[in-house]
Amino acid sequence: MTFLKILTFVAAFLLFQIELIIGRILLPNFGGSYLVWGSCVVFFQATLLLGYVYAHVVVRKFGIERYRKFHFLLLLFPLFLFPGHALALRYEPLGLPLVLEVFRVLILTIGPAFFVLSTMSLLTQAWLSHSSLQERKNPYALFAVSNLGSFAALLTYPFVFELFMDLRIQQLIWRGLYGVLVVVSVLAYRWVPATTDLKIKQSQQKPISKMVLWQWFCYGVAGVMIFLSITNIMTLKVAPMPLLWMLPLAVYLLSFILNFKAKHWCPKWIPRTIDFTTSLGFALYFVLMKIDMPFYVVMALFLSFCFVVCMFIQNQLYLSKPTNDEQLTSFYVVISLGGFIGGVLASWVMPLVSTSFLEYFVGLFFLALAWEMDQKKQGPVWRLGVWLVILMVVFLIAPLFHKRMMLWEVPVFILVITAITAQLRKYPRGITSACLLIVLFNPWIESNWSKERSFFNHRNYYGTIQIYDNSGVRFLVN
Repeated sequence: MTFLKILTFVAAFLLFQIELIIGRILLPNFGGSYLVWGSCVVFFQATLLLGYVYAHVVVRKFGIERYRKFHFLLLLFPLFLFPGHALALRYEPLGLPLVLEVFRVLILTIGPAFFVLSTMSLLTQAWLSHSSLQERKNPYALFAVSNLGSFAALLTYPFVFELFMDLRIQQLIWRGLYGVLVVVSVLAYRWVPATTDLKIKQSQQKPISKMVLWQWFCYGVAGVMIFLSITNIMTLKVAPMPLLWMLPLAVYLLSFILNFKAKHWCPKWIPRTIDFTTSLGFALYFVLMKIDMPFYVVMALFLSFCFVVCMFIQNQLYLSKPTNDEQLTSFYVVISLGGFIGGVLASWVMPLVSTSFLEYFVGLFFLALAWEMDQKKQGPVWRLGVWLVILMVVFLIAPLFHKRMMLWEVPVFILVITAITAQLRKYPRGITSACLLIVLFNPWIESNWSKERSFFNHRNYYGTIQIYDNSGVRFLVN
């Protein structure tokens, strides 16, 4: 088990850290646009999904024992490129669109190594589940180890590697660790044999229901969109501080670690109060548009909300994970597909189709869609419609009374939204419908909640722009 833990941890550490290293290399080459890093993130998610699909197919087709032997050849293949050779620090563009330029460089440089590393987590979990080790009963614990490796890479890169080492030394250490990964793989193959085959007989397998598959997908979309939307709000609207983007990502990874570790942990009050948490999420977004709060208070509120929601999502995924180990790879493929779609929506689509941070509510929509999917509630549709109308009236009318919300009005507004949400919870698709309406009416709602009545709003990959007049003076706010 120790060898598999080391293998999983090192692979995840290398996988995550190479994202930061190559992003650091590419930014000076292609400019500091958010689109550069956004393109990298989508490439990483797409390659991770491809690695999951590949592992899922070959393990099911050939079995874990045969695949383990072939995997050693796969580990050696990247040595012909990177990490066999150091990455160049300068890349000349070919005149292609920025996204295609970034993808071209990534494919030709770290693409093979990233792909190989992306298969390691599924390989080690399938390996463990078909070994003679006592821990084989819970192979998902290695998923927590994998996220712990990513978490370690996230925290050590800006505060250790980037602070004390230049890019050449960073690459040298990374390449050395890749060699360690190969050695540990050989030792694991020698000391942790796979005693049973993972080649699947479809007739012996109970198929996963379509509803469960859709829930996995929607939770995957929701988790990524919510943490990315909070990242966007914090870094583009609240305070454009260096390294602030690390905090929501750290919370997201931590939620995986806590839920999938050997001793699963998630406070019982989190799933019990998810409807209340969602209503707080609605209120938090709009209240902070009307009231001035200290920076650290705003950060604490958003990060706390992100933590509770992500903990709920990962807890639901953990509880619904397949009991049949042969379906383990399917579980990760579907979640990864959802994460990829969520990343594309939050990083590429929303900045072009919305002048506000609409991805925040789209993420909540997928969250509600997932958790209400298996709830069979009955109730007259007209009553649901009445409560939805009341909710929209509150959102549209409440901000018109004052230009800036008084402090005592905040708890009153939260209580009103919570009470309405509690009523919506009684009807099928009540919260989902509320999220959808907020998405559809968002331009009018945000216009009323804005402190200043702007006549021009714009958003792109660099941030948001608002232009308004006040007392004969024209202001531009970025």
